[in-house]
Amino acid sequence: MRRQQRPEAREALREQVQRFELPTFMPVFDQYVPSGHFVNTKMDDTTKAAFASATETVNNTLTLASAILTVSVTFLKDVNTHPSNLQTWTLEASWVCLLLSAVLSVVTLAAITGTLARTRPIEATALYNSNIARPMAAALFLFLLGLSLTAAFGISSV
Repeated sequence: MRRQQRPEAREALREQVQRFELPTFMPVFDQYVPSGHFVNTKMDDTTKAAFASATETVNNTLTLASAILTVSVTFLKDVNTHPSNLQTWTLEASWVCLLLSAVLSVVTLAAITGTLARTRPIEATALYNSNIARPMAAALFLFLLGLSLTAAFGISSV
């Protein structure tokens, strides 16, 4: 029954789009984004995989930075009730690094989205453009630095 209704539903949607001049949608990376003049779907499989991998890496960095920041703030008083000045500085520096890493991860995701929205053909080397590579490298560096500082605080608190 569903298969019979599906073509009718598609036709009804097509009519609504034409009548109201709404944007159509098409899949890119198993997600739906507005199509038309602003979306470039002329990418080979390698380029699609490269962008999907970069997006996943940035998403994981954002998730981990946020989680480590949240957990370290939540359990600070349980780990060390009277931290020394060096421990306090180490922990605060790690929080700043992790927060900046999260912000730069969001900036990188926006840059990837902007690159995918170009009308000209996209190559896999577009990931190395400065609008993507610089914030991504900075986010990863700050994440690793924040993780190291958090670990240093944890080790010094034991």
